[in-house]
Amino acid sequence: MSYRENADQMTSYSLYRLAKTALPKIADTEDMLSADRETYWHEKFGQLWGAVDIVKRGEANISGAYSSKQIGQLTFTSLEFGNQSFERRDRDLRQLNEPFYSLSFPNYGRALCEVGGRTVELKPNNVFLINNSMTAKLHIDNCYGTFNVKIPTRAIEDRIGIKPAILDKEVINPDLIYHMLKQTIGEFLNSTSPLDERTTDFVNNQILDAISFYLSGGDVPSEESIAMEAHKAKAIAYIEQSYRDDTLSPQKIAAACNISKSYLYKIFSNSEPVMERLKRKRLEAARKTLTQNPFGMTMTQIAYKNGFKSSSEFSRLFKLEFGEAPSWYRAGQIKN
Repeated sequence: MSYRENADQMTSYSLYRLAKTALPKIADTEDMLSADRETYWHEKFGQLWGAVDIVKRGEANISGAYSSKQIGQLTFTSLEFGNQSFERRDRDLRQLNEPFYSLSFPNYGRALCEVGGRTVELKPNNVFLINNSMTAKLHIDNCYGTFNVKIPTRAIEDRIGIKPAILDKEVINPDLIYHMLKQTIGEFLNSTSPLDERTTDFVNNQILDAISFYLSGGDVPSEESIAMEAHKAKAIAYIEQSYRDDTLSPQKIAAACNISKSYLYKIFSNSEPVMERLKRKRLEAARKTLTQNPFGMTMTQIAYKNGFKSSSEFSRLFKLEFGEAPSWYRAGQIKN
């Protein structure tokens, strides 16, 4: 049975099936000659996942397909594999433009994943967070289908506070946070209306916060924890909307969310502190302005536009965050 026949037998709702229809198809080996498949799949998969070695397993042909789209800082992908092994070595890691994690929701079949000294069987009814900035091996016999979310390393490590090789969690019903996460991703992918940058950032952060809470929290969340997550999402949305205000403070954020300042600190206590999140948002927005800078803005104008009180404060924080002064960074972007 081919991976496609196996997949078509899956009748229950899944993110995998939704992504397969809602996202643009990027690669598919189904109609290719067997002699061309390995080269084609190596190139296409490498565009998504970075440099890897791919080796055929068994007598059957390599098979694979994926539909994928980047929305904001997250990349959503429906993946199908058959009869192959992947290996990422040290030399491959040096070619990664940006380290990332993969959040995997296996839909059918099984795969054996080795990362950071751990070996885990990827299988349905489980969720896995896999660190792709480490050497790794993935072995797939027969066929395997999964829905994946590609997440920049810092975006998830800031939230969970650790740097795991693999985190795995069995889906136990009822699990409110899991189903909220699944529903939020599903509605995001299924949206037919164009999403502006603010909406995209807000939903990206909702998804990331739900992922971190699901992976690190208990199976049965309390009413208090659910309320805290709701207030945290509201605070993040307010930061995303108001970061250009240079008077933004913990008191002002708390007041806008109808909570106390001490409670604001509490809901961010297990993740990136609230003012660190605000600072990072401003710096990332400023870097984007530097890269585009369509009106030839000065450094002072860029600083004020993105919520900094002075150009000197902006330059100092920018260099601490990105390793280079903003003037050097802009010159490098323009030169390239």
